[in-house]
Amino acid sequence: MDARLAREGVLLLDQQMWCLGRDCAGPSNLLLEAGFRRTRATDGRCSQYDKPAAGGHVYLWGFGALLLDGTVGVFLDRDRFGPERVEAASLRGGAHARDALAPNWPATLAEECLLLGLAARLARWLGEYEVAALQQFGPERRAADLAVRSRPPRCPPVELPSRWARLADALEQGGSP
Repeated sequence: MDARLAREGVLLLDQQMWCLGRDCAGPSNLLLEAGFRRTRATDGRCSQYDKPAAGGHVYLWGFGALLLDGTVGVFLDRDRFGPERVEAASLRGGAHARDALAPNWPATLAEECLLLGLAARLARWLGEYEVAALQQFGPERRAADLAVRSRPPRCPPVELPSRWARLADALEQGGSP
């Protein structure tokens, strides 16, 4: 994957994960209201949120996001973006740390193409989630979510969906901008 594209993925995913974290904090958990199931960690690690979506099953944690399609999935790490391969078996009982997923880089060109396609679907889903959040709560809510963060937002909340769509397009083109 092109380094510029990976940087854009890290920027978007980091900001998106912050917003998703804000959605499940506070008096009402918006992820649960949106149909996600929460699996709490017994040792205080990240809760896992999951639901059928994007033609597969989406999993969210504070450290990244995964789209599982059958027995294989693509994991996008919040700090490195990826895409990395994850086997469905690693999710039994809930995964509450990155290492529990046992993600690995694609071994063949065919596997890389498969993972880039899954990553594009996950990017589109994240953009669609953000469109729904902006429609439901307005950009002011997202701006307030980002204002309490220790680092400034890298892109305005209203731009997040279109940037996810552009990233998805680039991923579908083989990971080049």
